[in-house]
Amino acid sequence: MALLEAVALAVGLVVGLSFPGTAAAQDIDPSVYGIPTQRVAVDGSRRLNLMCLGQGAPVVVLESGLGEDSLAWRRLQERVATVTRVCAYDRAGYGHSDPAARASDAVNTVDDLDRLLDAAGIRGPVVLVGHSAGGLYATLFADRHRDRLAGLVLIDPMFAEQSREFGALRTEAQKARGAEGFGGMIAEVDHCLELATRGELTVANSPPDCLESPPGNDPAVHDEINRRWIQAKYIAANRSELLATHAGAEGDSLDERQEAGARQELGDLPLIILTSDPALLANVMPKAVFEVSQAIQENALRRLAKRSTQGRVRVVSGSGHHVQSEQPQAVALEILAVVEAARRQVESQKGISKLGR
Repeated sequence: MALLEAVALAVGLVVGLSFPGTAAAQDIDPSVYGIPTQRVAVDGSRRLNLMCLGQGAPVVVLESGLGEDSLAWRRLQERVATVTRVCAYDRAGYGHSDPAARASDAVNTVDDLDRLLDAAGIRGPVVLVGHSAGGLYATLFADRHRDRLAGLVLIDPMFAEQSREFGALRTEAQKARGAEGFGGMIAEVDHCLELATRGELTVANSPPDCLESPPGNDPAVHDEINRRWIQAKYIAANRSELLATHAGAEGDSLDERQEAGARQELGDLPLIILTSDPALLANVMPKAVFEVSQAIQENALRRLAKRSTQGRVRVVSGSGHHVQSEQPQAVALEILAVVEAARRQVESQKGISKLGR
């Protein structure tokens, strides 16, 4: 995943912002995410788990990265909830949501989110926040449902064509090793799924590859992650996501092709792209490879930002790929800046409507 963490140089100025209450907000105890909150039927009796905090509009909706669910937002959600309503959810098969009924690719994820917003009664335009693969899902949602968005925040996002562009940096031998490694990973996932399906996978009795390894810094979070990861429905959905995000011989993953095919301009939608700090990668790969991969990432995210007249890119200094966990206050302030921009647009439209009467 290292290339996903190569990031863009910041464009534009970072505005100094302050919102009452955000600095005092606390991380949410992982046990809060350990129980279902609001299980919303999105397709017959199939339900997705939705966890909302705070009050106000526009509602902020959080889209997690590959293999992650609502728990990934425990350090950020309350900070945003001090100013507006903010909702995290578990994609199909994850957390407290029902098992996936179809492939966990970008198109089906976007369709589920659209249904979830309707079924949960979230009618007005939302600010959608997506991390990593969730950033690509959020971008595809913007392409397909521009009228449902008041703003877009992408955190170290995946983007269309990234596999092909980064793949051009690899030799044929490296590609072969990568394909072999991915095949081995899927075999491990299949083994975990087989054990879980037979009811033989538990936290106390599990191969290391089926659990979070190595454990994170917070034992309580580690325990909650593992309670989720040993479920067959999680493993099956994660396997499907892995296949959809992996680039085959054609050079682009299924998710990337789906997003590229829907791509459109986003008008004046408030858009911020937050990226991890490239300095953290400068010493972990050859200089020439780092510089080229950095340029690819920078150019791609600038192109993405230019799809909105309000788009900009910002590096979050000192942060790795999980920016929302490593620098939650910085991310919260940027999300709330987009919320404020969306509110100003609403007020401006009201003023124009009054003048037209």
